Amino acid sequence: MCNPDVVQQFHNPDTIFILAFAVVLLNTDMYSPNIKPHRKMGLDDFIRNLRGVDDGADIPREMVAGIYERIQQRELRSNEDHVTYVSRVEQSILGLKTVLAVPHRRLVCCCRLFEVPDANKPHKQKLSALQREVFLFNDLLLILKLCPKKKSSASYTFCKAMGLLGMQFHLFSNESTHT
Repeated sequence: MCNPDVVQQFHNPDTIFILAFAVVLLNTDMYSPNIKPHRKMGLDDFIRNLRGVDDGADIPREMVAGIYERIQQRELRSNEDHVTYVSRVEQSILGLKTVLAVPHRRLVCCCRLFEVPDANKPHKQKLSALQREVFLFNDLLLILKLCPKKKSSASYTFCKAMGLLGMQFHLFSNESTHT
């Protein structure tokens, strides 16, 4: 439906499914470390594999060659799912004993906040000592402290976690009304 001009080039609309499967196989063949370089599929092999798949007709050579070249230039990769992303956050927290990466949990947002320095403390506090990373999940609020020792990748120490199930919020205002 999105590409009627492309579909009209084929004798059978199901040819698109065959072509899609062939693209996945080509991508796997081209980028799998388990396949020796001399055994990898070349352009002629890819064209030969698709010979006659369109109700006995061939897919236009220019189209097949273009697909092959684009796959060769850039590997097809899937995006991370929400569990994988939450798992990466979990692995960055030193000493965490709780499993964060569960199927129902999704990261909504994260932000960096700074505690307000205590004016009564005689010495100045480092800004990094006041920095907190806040991760809001659909069911959990997680507060972490950035570990300054690790420069290569972000790692955190656990500060606090609050479940959001059953939590109630009340709005308040400290403004007085003048008449």
